[in-house]
Amino acid sequence: MFTLANYDCILIQRGAAPFGPPIFEWIIHFLYRKPIIYDFDDAIWLQPGKRSSSLQRWIKAYSKVKKICRWSDTVVTGNQFLAAYAQKFSDKVVVIPTVVDTDNHFRSESYIPSSKQIIGWTGSHTTLTYLETLEPVLFRLQKKYDFELMVMANKPPKFQQLGFRFVPWSEETEVAELNKIDIGIMPLPDDEWTKGKCGFKAIQYMALAKPSVASAVGVNKEIIDHGVNGFLSATEQEWESHLSFLLQNPEKRKEMGKAARLKIDQDFSLRKAAAEWDVVLRAV
Repeated sequence: MFTLANYDCILIQRGAAPFGPPIFEWIIHFLYRKPIIYDFDDAIWLQPGKRSSSLQRWIKAYSKVKKICRWSDTVVTGNQFLAAYAQKFSDKVVVIPTVVDTDNHFRSESYIPSSKQIIGWTGSHTTLTYLETLEPVLFRLQKKYDFELMVMANKPPKFQQLGFRFVPWSEETEVAELNKIDIGIMPLPDDEWTKGKCGFKAIQYMALAKPSVASAVGVNKEIIDHGVNGFLSATEQEWESHLSFLLQNPEKRKEMGKAARLKIDQDFSLRKAAAEWDVVLRAV
């Protein structure tokens, strides 16, 4: 905070501090009088359920999001749902979606075919519950098709009867492990929080030329072109049907994977986002 006078602009991602009111942001705006670019990629203004105490809500200070939006010269969000919220408090909101480095990191040509089809999921312990809701569908599919379920996270899921291979997540091995899968999955509930998500799992799978099957929620409907580079599912029946189709049709799966890679390279690449950030920074 004592060196901020040396800078022309301050970029704040989600918040200057994880807890408490926006004290640092207030100092930056009102005392230093520095332009602020505020960037967030989740619905971080949403409060948890009724079980949270007044103390918890005060510590997290969910209301600070709208205050920082008001104090910012530009607000950058990861999707239109987040932008709609920011536009209530700021007249300069830019959408720059979540992206991956398709030139140097997520390289689809390094795909390693496996003798056994693999359905893959990657995430953290906070989203494992979404995957666990898909257990009945995947269990039925395991009875009909010979495939492996790969789960990559910082802890294993709590499946009751579903067989799977657990891979501890690490930044060094993530891309190599995802390159081994044939189909990527991204189940989500349909609620306000998930509408704020930016589809990172689907983007990762598709960047590696893997067709995705994802819940028809939020930005997933913009990332995935249904039937072209993946499938959108709203019911258990649709999940089972779409996964069955991909498991039974490897050539079609490969074709959809190529279309997926093309979509990410064009619309969700680091190269494209860099140009968009350049415009934002120069404007400020």
